[in-house]
Amino acid sequence: MDTVLETNKDSFNILFIQEPPWRTIRQAPSTRDPNGEPVVGGPIHPEWTPIVRYSPDNEDTCPRVMAFIHSRLQRLRPAYRRDLVDHRDIQVISLYSQGECVYLMNVYSDSHREAITFLTNEFVEFPGLLYMGGDFNVRSAEWDPTVRSVPPEADVLTDLADSFGLERSIPENPGAHVLFIQS
Repeated sequence: MDTVLETNKDSFNILFIQEPPWRTIRQAPSTRDPNGEPVVGGPIHPEWTPIVRYSPDNEDTCPRVMAFIHSRLQRLRPAYRRDLVDHRDIQVISLYSQGECVYLMNVYSDSHREAITFLTNEFVEFPGLLYMGGDFNVRSAEWDPTVRSVPPEADVLTDLADSFGLERSIPENPGAHVLFIQS
């Protein structure tokens, strides 16, 4: 992951990661342990601001989405909007420019489609949602030519994107993760 951050620092302003690496990143001084207390987290880089939902140090509650915002976007005041969606698999980032707020959504939906189900059942309006992307774990002939059918989950995902005012983008690589952008 450190290599990804370094090699993309001049090419991208925002990186959305699904299933980020979550490990001990250093040892902090401790009065109880001469070796120090482990500090657990995601990768760090001097030119990127990590944005992540922190949880207790438990493998089952590690975040499954993480964003990195390049320092050149700091003037847009990027913020993690847990007030809009507070879920370990869904991340909404806001950016402010010229008095307008826009939202970007990073999603990881596991094999049980937990994030898709949550977004469908807990509908939230995002008038300024420009982007929703991630790993939805839904394969469909609509966006992957190697798949022969369109499963019901794909229709649910497409309907969800429609409700947000988004359209599916055409991926550069067939079979790539599906992305939705403002129409």
